[in-house]
Amino acid sequence: MKLKNLSKKIAKWGFIFTSPFWPLWIEAPTELVSTIYPNVKNRHEAYQILEEEKQKLGIQKPVDLRIYDNNELREVFIGGYSGISSDGRGFTIGANIGDLDRILLRHELYHIYRGDCDKKVGETKGDDIEYFMPKKENPLCLGPKYFYIIEPRAKIYSITRIKF
Repeated sequence: MKLKNLSKKIAKWGFIFTSPFWPLWIEAPTELVSTIYPNVKNRHEAYQILEEEKQKLGIQKPVDLRIYDNNELREVFIGGYSGISSDGRGFTIGANIGDLDRILLRHELYHIYRGDCDKKVGETKGDDIEYFMPKKENPLCLGPKYFYIIEPRAKIYSITRIKF
């Protein structure tokens, strides 16, 4: 009887993780955990969380935080991004104030930790919004590696702190 139940569970989970849409299964727990963590109340708290999470990952280079007060990134369908700073000495994370929480910061810092950030961000917030406009090269459409490996790996770390 136990073997039958075990084989059913293996078949069910095997289907989920071999499905071409398995990264979407990670989205629900990420959203759930994100609702548990409150949004950041002010810039000081955001920088404090950023420093805490940087230390946990062992990131030594400076990370600048660009906060979009009017949630401008929603116009280009993203809540946050990370990339190499325009001077090349560190990194930049951009996030909407309405989406800014510990989970988003962990997610973007994990991209930095794993070396997923290979593009330079602009000098200003406006440059970044222009970059993410659909008419330009959109990092959300980078292909299978991004959809199946890079993004799910960062989402899993953001809610569990498990490093892959």
